[in-house]
Amino acid sequence: MPLVRHTLQLLIATTLSWASLPVTACDGILIAGTCADPDRRNLTLASPQQADYQTLSRLPGIESLRLMSGDGAEVDWAALHAMPRLRAVHFHVFDLPDLTPLTALPHVDEVSFFGVRTPTIAPLARMPQLRRLYLSAMPVHDPALFREMPWLEVLSIDDDAFDDTGHLATLTGLTRLKLAFTAVDSVAALSGMHALERLNLNETPIADISPLSQLTTLTELELGQTRVSDLAPLASLTSLQSLILGGSAVQDLAPLAELPALELLDLQHLHLRDRSPLRRMPSLTTLLVTDAAGEQQVLITREDIHAWVDAAD
Repeated sequence: MPLVRHTLQLLIATTLSWASLPVTACDGILIAGTCADPDRRNLTLASPQQADYQTLSRLPGIESLRLMSGDGAEVDWAALHAMPRLRAVHFHVFDLPDLTPLTALPHVDEVSFFGVRTPTIAPLARMPQLRRLYLSAMPVHDPALFREMPWLEVLSIDDDAFDDTGHLATLTGLTRLKLAFTAVDSVAALSGMHALERLNLNETPIADISPLSQLTTLTELELGQTRVSDLAPLASLTSLQSLILGGSAVQDLAPLAELPALELLDLQHLHLRDRSPLRRMPSLTTLLVTDAAGEQQVLITREDIHAWVDAAD
């Protein structure tokens, strides 16, 4: 389940952040028990305290800051506003009643929230420099606000209640879109996203992908664990390099046979009627399948791929 998956991810990330031994000698800057090089560009702070935020002023080169909440941890916005090169901010499990202070970070073009509790993302619509937005393990209370963010280039929504892509129709500049683990069952609103290069629809109830036939810029498409069975709309995606179908309802690979750029194909746990179309995929070099025991096999040569095809004849 998504909640269990998010919890495990957070525990692993937190453990890694706290796993370093106590610093006994530091030639750099000591912050949150970590010895930081004064010139470093990326920093993670677990359970940041006021003293940690004050120390940030001695690290003027920080471009990406990851804040992981702990008991009593709060965001010191003034400290963030004083970071001249800050471009990306990542919040893990914080209570953020008001995101307005984010709008005072003029150079921040990437924001991610993981398990954040906030009543609205409305202030983000006042950040025209924002290009990349990641929303994970948190509800999106006001999805209509996406209509006011036409400047976004990358958007990731991981909310199992999100189901209306109509709110995303104005985001025609998107190059990457992730809607995995949502309740999205229609991609009709995505048909105008002609700049889209990567699309992830894994573990959604989507079945009809016909609107995707117009997205000829797609290079990566993920449809794992969906209800998709008809791949005919993908026959026009001549730029497609990677396609994930594992666990879907696909049985017929014929529409993929002439795709000139397809290099990676995931067919795990599929019940195929015919494997022979794989022989006509000129660029295919990586094939993921399952063996008789249900274990993953990765085939990385044309010889191995053809042998797997022949084994079904």
